[in-house]
Amino acid sequence: MADQTFTTDDIALAIEIPGIYDGTSCWLLRDGRLINRWTRGPARRYEATQRWIDTNGAALRAANTDLLD
Repeated sequence: MADQTFTTDDIALAIEIPGIYDGTSCWLLRDGRLINRWTRGPARRYEATQRWIDTNGAALRAANTDLLD
């Protein structure tokens, strides 16, 4: 299970992943962590979001280094 210990002040970017949910599916935190929103929710959304994070997370961090601490 992903670490859900953060506040809104820690969020650098909310990510919507088309085809998974029409809204935030994960957050990029200012410390560089990517948090999957769906730790409590439909397993299919958790798994699809986690695959997206695993595939795209490094590129997302690299493209948004200006938002990170």
